[in-house]
Amino acid sequence: MIRHVYVMGCLSERYKKDLEKEIRDVDRYFGVNDIKGVIKQIGLTYDHRLEGERHLTTPGHYAYLKISEGCDRKCAFCAIPLIRGRHHSKSLDELVRETAFLVSTGVKEVMLIAQDTTSYGTDLSGQKSLGELLERISSIEGLSWIRLHYTYPAGFPEDVLSVMNKKDNICKYLDIPIQHVSDKMLKIMKRGYGRKQLTDLIGNIRSQVPGIVLRTTVLTGHPGEGDREFQELSDFLDEVRFDRLGVFVYSAEEGTSSFRLSSPSLSAAMGSFPSVIVIVSVSPIFFADAQENKRSALIRIAKKSIIKIAYRFIINLSP
Repeated sequence: MIRHVYVMGCLSERYKKDLEKEIRDVDRYFGVNDIKGVIKQIGLTYDHRLEGERHLTTPGHYAYLKISEGCDRKCAFCAIPLIRGRHHSKSLDELVRETAFLVSTGVKEVMLIAQDTTSYGTDLSGQKSLGELLERISSIEGLSWIRLHYTYPAGFPEDVLSVMNKKDNICKYLDIPIQHVSDKMLKIMKRGYGRKQLTDLIGNIRSQVPGIVLRTTVLTGHPGEGDREFQELSDFLDEVRFDRLGVFVYSAEEGTSSFRLSSPSLSAAMGSFPSVIVIVSVSPIFFADAQENKRSALIRIAKKSIIKIAYRFIINLSP
């Protein structure tokens, strides 16, 4: 039997008051970083000595390692800084201990994640330290694979590439979201780089690490994008030939610069995007009724998700 239901994450960080009104069956909502509040709520005491020790929710052979939280970038479309706050990195020693603990439990592959892995360490030492971090955790005995995700193109620390070449257990794989390639769109999106810098970076990565697998994501339907900009993006993808590609439809996020540029109805926005891109990946939010605003749709989807999760726990706990 489930005694209490607590919800923690991005949605409850932004829309806590709305959720409390709409989904009253949940006992309490917590923001993204309020782990101490959750522990106190269930009657326990937070113990700093246990930091880094985890129960895995992934299969036992791999785990995600979050190296930092938050983001200082000013991307026009992104609400992450509003939800997660300023960028702050975990210390090198803390991440080495956490990785060693994971390996001791049988983990063979660690995937480094953050909202912006490129900026790791800048708030600690004033310099990017991703290469140093890779050096240290790759030396942990028993760790077979390290995979790098969510590297931001602007200011990419290219010493990472030399470490990648030197260490056999660092996968020749890089997830580097470009979002767009049109100079016009990149400026509107406030990405901090242009097409030439992006092209040069990709060329340099491939020349320094032959055979590397590159994954990227792009965003289509952003305010300001017309047929010309979309075609430029499509042609670039044909030319560059990323190994893995995720394509997402623009979603207007409250409080962002892009939200103030345009706020089309969900159905109208959905219909205006080129189908060749849309079919690759569509967020469930776009199936909301045309008359609903985004906040209501998010809450409706959250309610269904919470019910499904609770039901799944009941099934798992049943004898």
